[in-house]
Amino acid sequence: MPFQFTFANGAQMTGWDVAMLQLQPPAQRRAAYQALWGTPQACPDRNVACPEEQLRHFCWPHKTNSDVRQGTQAKCYSCRHSNAPMPVGTEKPLGMDNENLLPCGCEWKLVTIELLVKYRVNSLLIYNQNGQVIGNNLIPAILNTPHRTVL
Repeated sequence: MPFQFTFANGAQMTGWDVAMLQLQPPAQRRAAYQALWGTPQACPDRNVACPEEQLRHFCWPHKTNSDVRQGTQAKCYSCRHSNAPMPVGTEKPLGMDNENLLPCGCEWKLVTIELLVKYRVNSLLIYNQNGQVIGNNLIPAILNTPHRTVL
């Protein structure tokens, strides 16, 4: 299941829903962004049923035992491996943008493509709602997912 967030007024958002976010006050938009990208606890498990969440998993650095390194932030593959500095001050994404931006400032749609190429698509498994492996080709899974928020 893709990322879900419940606002203080009870409204529920699935994925990064710009129309829903525009109806929320700034503090709630920032809270939704923090829940999506703000902390290592926001990192989803790799074996979730949603292909988008499987890709989001790779935005955090992991130890050899698959635990997320504490004190780290999500970055796209290019920013992490080129050791690009994180944006500061007014350039830092806080969830007020309409685009779904990672803390490094890169747009999630483009990062998704980058991750698909990096992990060569076939190395990722597709899980159904019951956690059973149903395939290993991610592009058709993303293109056929009804709640698709990328590509």
